[in-house]
Amino acid sequence: MRDHRTSLTPRSMFPSLISRWLAATLGLMLWCAPAQAAPKKPRWPALQRLVKKWKSRGLLRKAKIGIAVATPSGRMLYQYNANKTYFPASNTKLITMAVALKKLGADYRYITRLYGDNKISRNGVLRGNLYIKGTGDPMLRSEELWRISRDLYNLGLRRITGRVVFDTSVFDSERFGTGWKHHKHQWYRPYLAPIGGLSLNYNAMGIVIRPGSKVGRKARILIDPPSRYIRRIINRTKTRRRGRFRMKIKVLSYKGFRDTVVVKGTIPIYAKARTYWRRINHPGWYTAFVFAETLKKQGIRVSPWPKRRKLPSNATELHQHYSPTLRTILQYTGKFSSNFATEQLLKTFAAKELGTPGTWKKGLRVIQTFLRSLGIPSKSYKMVNGSGLGRINQFAPMLFVKLLQHMYKSFAWRIEFIQSQPTAGVDGTLRRRMKRTKAAGTLRAKTGTIDGISTLSGYVENPDKRILVFSFCMNSEYAHMIKVGKRTRRYMQRQTRLFRRFQNALGEFLASQPLPPKVVKQKGSP
Repeated sequence: MRDHRTSLTPRSMFPSLISRWLAATLGLMLWCAPAQAAPKKPRWPALQRLVKKWKSRGLLRKAKIGIAVATPSGRMLYQYNANKTYFPASNTKLITMAVALKKLGADYRYITRLYGDNKISRNGVLRGNLYIKGTGDPMLRSEELWRISRDLYNLGLRRITGRVVFDTSVFDSERFGTGWKHHKHQWYRPYLAPIGGLSLNYNAMGIVIRPGSKVGRKARILIDPPSRYIRRIINRTKTRRRGRFRMKIKVLSYKGFRDTVVVKGTIPIYAKARTYWRRINHPGWYTAFVFAETLKKQGIRVSPWPKRRKLPSNATELHQHYSPTLRTILQYTGKFSSNFATEQLLKTFAAKELGTPGTWKKGLRVIQTFLRSLGIPSKSYKMVNGSGLGRINQFAPMLFVKLLQHMYKSFAWRIEFIQSQPTAGVDGTLRRRMKRTKAAGTLRAKTGTIDGISTLSGYVENPDKRILVFSFCMNSEYAHMIKVGKRTRRYMQRQTRLFRRFQNALGEFLASQPLPPKVVKQKGSP
């Protein structure tokens, strides 16, 4: 009987022996070869010691701190938890302002247009309504309304038979964004001003308070600018012989188009007048009421009661008012960290890119597309508004560094973007920080501050005349908590002050210390 198993001959065994020998030889070579060193993170010993010294302080031991320092060309010089996400506060504005520059251009101007149902007659009468159509101008102020009214007067206008009608359809009707309610303990402050297609005075008003005529009388209260927008002032104040100037002011919405002001407190008889700024609730109505009052003061008769209506297609254009250029608006927005102006810009480029009305959702979509073009995936951050209000936005220091590097390389936008940032020891929110240090005048960066949150991201020139890009993000261990007790809030406020001092120390170090020799010799360093 024949055996069907394969017979093992020298010829058939030869290939298997060769393959085994090759495998054994290759394994021996790999085992004997020195292990390739893993790429090391960029090291800067002096900076590491500084960070370790500050991080060891009691209030900072449990705090969440992220630091990234790089060159504009892309070389990382130092990083500490730089890829983790933090609450950025107003550093979010860097992203919104960068997109505004890219999508609108540095020479962009808002145009507020005036229309009439008819042309102005020879005897100075406008038959019908006077329409004012907003385009989201964040810089429209009482002075501009006075100029517009004067221009209309110079055109011969003396009387309007209808009313002042305003159109805010360029934006949607959502006035307060996501995150606003996280600041309810300061709900009436002007930094929480609403957003609107037609806005005035940054959607805030001045409340001037002076002592009464004698002790025991109520304080005298004035609203600036005056108009019928304020339905009523509830005065619950008292003038005293001595004591402290203490006031609590609330602004309450009335029937969806006017406000009531409630003032409580005491004032010494010899105290000087003080002006308190508070936000209004209805931007379009506020602007229209003040405009009607301004027209009257210019000698143009018109009803003091405005209306809201979309502009008719057959209306006749009478006048145009141009805002400052975007480069000027960005300097105000960045240096003074205006939440209102930033959100107005977001809805503006949203309307331009994706059509009217401009909304937060459309604006965030435009920003997402822009960040994706920089290689930043949407899953690596969280963004719900353009200004950084609230405790929801989350970004990594590395993201800000990538953004700053991109804007520095973009010659068309570099100057305007850098000029929009506060200068240490000189202006904006950095005017009182790093004075009389090497960083004064050479460090330009955007600040961000909420209780328990402090950030600083921007550019600095070192002694070697090299530009460095940096981002410092610092959060309290309680930063995620919206409601906290007084004791915890005081603790977070102490941490925030220490965060700023830590950031100042880092900024002064980068401005006064040259790069280490090893870093300078590295290939690719600028």
